[in-house]
Amino acid sequence: DGCDSTVNLSLTIDQPIEEIFNEAVFVGENFIGHGFVTGSDTLPQGSHSFSNTFHTADGCDSTVTQYLTVNNPAQTTTLYDTVCHGMGFYTNYDFNINISALASGTYTHSHTIGDSTVILYLTVSPSIHTTHYDAVCEGQGYSGFGFNLPAQNLPGVYTFNSAVTSNASGCDSSATLTLTVTAKDTTLLSDNVCQGSEYNGHGFAITAAQTHNAGIFTFSQTLTNANGCDSTVILSLSVTPAYNDTYYDAVCKGGIYYGYGFFVSTKDSLPGTYTYTQNLKTADGCDSTVNLSLTIDQPIETNVSGSVIVGDLYAADGFIIDASTLTVGTYSYTQTIHTADGCDSVVNLTLTVSNAIGVCNIYDTVCHGFGVYNNFGFTIPISGLAAGDHSYQLALSDSVVNLFLSVRAPIVVDIYDSFCQGPNYTGHGFNIATNVLPAGLYETQRTDYTAGGCDSTTILHLTINKTASTAFNVSLCQGE
Repeated sequence: DGCDSTVNLSLTIDQPIEEIFNEAVFVGENFIGHGFVTGSDTLPQGSHSFSNTFHTADGCDSTVTQYLTVNNPAQTTTLYDTVCHGMGFYTNYDFNINISALASGTYTHSHTIGDSTVILYLTVSPSIHTTHYDAVCEGQGYSGFGFNLPAQNLPGVYTFNSAVTSNASGCDSSATLTLTVTAKDTTLLSDNVCQGSEYNGHGFAITAAQTHNAGIFTFSQTLTNANGCDSTVILSLSVTPAYNDTYYDAVCKGGIYYGYGFFVSTKDSLPGTYTYTQNLKTADGCDSTVNLSLTIDQPIETNVSGSVIVGDLYAADGFIIDASTLTVGTYSYTQTIHTADGCDSVVNLTLTVSNAIGVCNIYDTVCHGFGVYNNFGFTIPISGLAAGDHSYQLALSDSVVNLFLSVRAPIVVDIYDSFCQGPNYTGHGFNIATNVLPAGLYETQRTDYTAGGCDSTTILHLTINKTASTAFNVSLCQGE
């Protein structure tokens, strides 16, 4: 009728059957069994085999093989055979033995056929299953105990089973491998060393040439751990610089200098600039060299002369003397002041007190480049005079005035010092904000006045050092 028709076939494919039997008879007896009818009177003593092919109900071939042992009557026959453990029942040679109940080993069984005795030595062979334990390093393959495994890249414990094979007895043989994959070790370490020194910690051998430059450097080495696997050690090594700093400072002769870790007595030293050095250790234990350039200044002693008329007031060279209490004569006065660099300055005054009539000697001092001297009736251009002592005379109606004029040279003091960047510098009468200045050498000056009223120029040479900042990497195990 033109309609679709679907036919489904469920097909079972049967395995051809092959059976093997072992039996025994005496000479002259007939054997009937397993589809065979055999007369032993025509067979000699010994083992014989027979084979028949049958068709089963489902049409498949069934092959039956009969091994028949022909024995002489009234004799003992000894047989040897082997079976695998757990096989079931052993039914050869008219025996019926439950193998599953037997442990591995050799067992003796016997029975009588007519007047003959059959002794069977039956060996029960075990089905062998072997368990192995082994270890391999991460990333390595494994070959052992019949296993051949590729590289194992994940640490852990893994189980592998081999295929089932037949051993020499024809029984099953299998194996299980428990394989531990051991991880590679990686250890991170941090340490420090002084610049230009050797480092021999944590198994490393780092030469002085490798620590020539300051900074943080990474070194690594591969060792073998207790499991025989690679162990990588990575070292972060901080190379601390060796410091060599130079400082500049000044002190007055005869004083004791304390600064930058130095102790210097100047009692027996001549004025000048001296260099002192001391070797210290930093907090990291590295060498630190400190150099001090120390200027020893000479205390200034100035001798000046002056004159005054009895009853007048002498006010010069930093002195104020009332001559109304003095008689005619020569007097000495001294005063001590501090100069711009902090040293003592001693001024010695020789004062001549004279009557109004007669010769009057006047001693006075001016600064070089002063301009015009207009005291005591004198008018003297100072700018054209060299530093030193000069004398002048002025004749009046009733007296002669002698002027002994000392022209002082200008005083210039150089001071060298160093300071850390950040705080204000307030040494030697200066006040400098260093937080706005980059590290380097700066020069500034200040004009002061000495006891004689002359200009004194102080020049400061200041080295501003950059504030050091050091970072350390430290590793610590948990719980320490």
